[in-house]
Amino acid sequence: MTADPRPSRARRLAGWASAHHLGWLAVSVLAVAVAVVVIWVVKARFLFTGDKQSLFMPVMRDIGHRLLHGEFPVIDPDLGAAGNYALNPQFGLYEPFQLLTSVVLSRADNLVVAGALWSAVLLMGLCVGTALLLLRLRVPGAWAAAGAVGVSLAGYTLYQFAPSWMAGMGSVVWLPWWWWSWYGRPGSRWSLLGLGVFGYLVVATGWAPTWLAAGFIGLGLLSEDVAGRPRGGGRELRRWGRSLLSRVLASLGGVVAGATVTVPLLEAYQYTVRTTAVADTGRFRPNLADLLSLASPTHGFYDQVPAAHPGAPIFFVGWFVLVLAWGVCWSRASRVRGVVAAGVATALAALATQLPFFLGPLRQGLRNLEGFQLCVVILVVVAYAHAPAAWTRRRTTGAVASSLVTAYLAWAQDPTSRRVLVGAALVTGCVVVLLVLLRLGTRGEVHRWVTLPATFALASTVLLTGWAVHAYPYPAGHNDHGVSAEPPGRAPGLAPDLPTLTIYQRLPQAGLHRLYRHGIGYGFTRLSPAYRLVNGASSIGQHYLNKQLCLGWYGQGCAQLPARLMAVEPTTGASWIDLLGIQQVQVAPGKPDLAWQRAAGTAWVPVGRSGGVTVYHRARPLPTVGRITEVQGPATVTTLSLENGRQRYQVQAGNADTRLVFRDIYWPGYSATLDGRPLAVTPVAGAFVSVVVPSGAAGELVVSYSPAGTEVMIGLWLGGAALLLVAMAVPVRKEPS
Repeated sequence: MTADPRPSRARRLAGWASAHHLGWLAVSVLAVAVAVVVIWVVKARFLFTGDKQSLFMPVMRDIGHRLLHGEFPVIDPDLGAAGNYALNPQFGLYEPFQLLTSVVLSRADNLVVAGALWSAVLLMGLCVGTALLLLRLRVPGAWAAAGAVGVSLAGYTLYQFAPSWMAGMGSVVWLPWWWWSWYGRPGSRWSLLGLGVFGYLVVATGWAPTWLAAGFIGLGLLSEDVAGRPRGGGRELRRWGRSLLSRVLASLGGVVAGATVTVPLLEAYQYTVRTTAVADTGRFRPNLADLLSLASPTHGFYDQVPAAHPGAPIFFVGWFVLVLAWGVCWSRASRVRGVVAAGVATALAALATQLPFFLGPLRQGLRNLEGFQLCVVILVVVAYAHAPAAWTRRRTTGAVASSLVTAYLAWAQDPTSRRVLVGAALVTGCVVVLLVLLRLGTRGEVHRWVTLPATFALASTVLLTGWAVHAYPYPAGHNDHGVSAEPPGRAPGLAPDLPTLTIYQRLPQAGLHRLYRHGIGYGFTRLSPAYRLVNGASSIGQHYLNKQLCLGWYGQGCAQLPARLMAVEPTTGASWIDLLGIQQVQVAPGKPDLAWQRAAGTAWVPVGRSGGVTVYHRARPLPTVGRITEVQGPATVTTLSLENGRQRYQVQAGNADTRLVFRDIYWPGYSATLDGRPLAVTPVAGAFVSVVVPSGAAGELVVSYSPAGTEVMIGLWLGGAALLLVAMAVPVRKEPS
């Protein structure tokens, strides 16, 4: 008897479902792509502003250049004065996806285009991960696509992460992927591997608020598993326990390995400082009314007074979420996989946004909304897909009333703004159309009435995004620094390849673009091989140097900075500006320039002036040997080679010990050898690298840097890998009877 060559009905249905899912995945990605194109047409620089413009893009390009030249890990002694990015975990120093991104960005000539593509790829990654998660939770394809697009184009993600906070954007992308792996088939080695890999990526990116969001989701998943465990004892309970254990171990493996990113910072704790205030005054916290206005396309911006600036001009998590919440039979939904986990995580994230923080990067409770946005979409969309309720008159009235309340909350922030009023009206109109489509869907079994509301939600989300960007074209608090699209070259009037310090206190709004074009700029805005500033930008500064020079977060100084630069460091007898090896200074006009002239006197002469910015050189060049700025003792030193992480000198000491002081900013992790014999590296004034060459010693001096805690990092890597292997070895399949 010959077997029937035709595929079984179950196999045909599985094939159709797979193609169906792929189709909706493609639709969701296309929708995000269309939104990015619309944003580009409306405001080309929208996705290139704030920290991304002044910090992430220049530094990532620089890291990429260095990686292509074989340098790893990346460190630059010229960039330690206002924060050393190689010791800043937010750049994902050990996160392969970000390192690959930095290499790609290093090949980009047009920074505006590169910035848009960078954000587009990450937004699509977030979209695909969320869609896969919703599909795995058996949400119909249309609603899975709508939910994924809603998460990707949510106001906080679109107006904060995508244009500015790229470390946060690069981290939150992996949250839904990790969540998706958790719901894989019990015993699947691929799912366990996914938990380890995506857990590692979430942590190794170095964005602490995402760790907090992942913790909330993890608690939700554990709560859901415990609530759904088999009752009684026996084989099923043991199988459930092994399955839970294997998933927890796999996740912990990724987390432990990813924790390597924090080791250099923790090892250098006494030398690091947040150069901005860490206390939460309450101004940066959203309140419950803000969370309730999630259906509004206008929302108070995180760093502005809401009544003065309605700011973040788009719905938090997709305008349709609050509507769907009214159409759920919540008593039945509580038994649906995904609802308990998302509900617990949503509640914890919402609670965290109401709390003050005093822990540096966590000081803004609003940053936890990256977890809230994802969790609330999963909660509502999954619940609606599996436990829909009839759209009665009472539920419809409740949905409309909620929309009007959130519209009022948005309007009340700035009653005089026509943009706010139009935005509230647009979303309210979309709510009415969606409710009509949903009610029609309850009157029959016609498939189009199931798909049509979700398709409308998806399409209108993209259109509302375009309107919002048109109405509020400036994300991240108008922080467009006016940098040209081309890669920054040497500023006019500046000599290349000289250690350069920029002195400015603050930049007047009216002169921003002109001054930026001429070289004065926040952070690493103009970072390029031909033009390197000593004072850059980072959330982490060198404690002793920043205190002495009163350097701010973005490299700006206080009014006393010129005088402090000329002050003598008592242990060496040299001035701070000499120890820094500064050969060129550019000074902003006005008070900074007058203060500099008083402090510098005739030792520095102006060599050029452009756009109000004056460039000064030393009247007599500072004698240096490589990066050695001070030789204290009878020794002859010649340079052999200089690299960022390694420098070599030929040394011949006299009849006394000689201290060599380097312009490199001191962090734990420096080491030195003289003809292979170790020498101690100690900080001068807590700020500069120094080595003492013993009397009469001679040979090749090698000074190297590698991030502190290498042994601990290797241990974490091995420990994480071991946990993952143990997880994959735990038998969780059903035992034979």
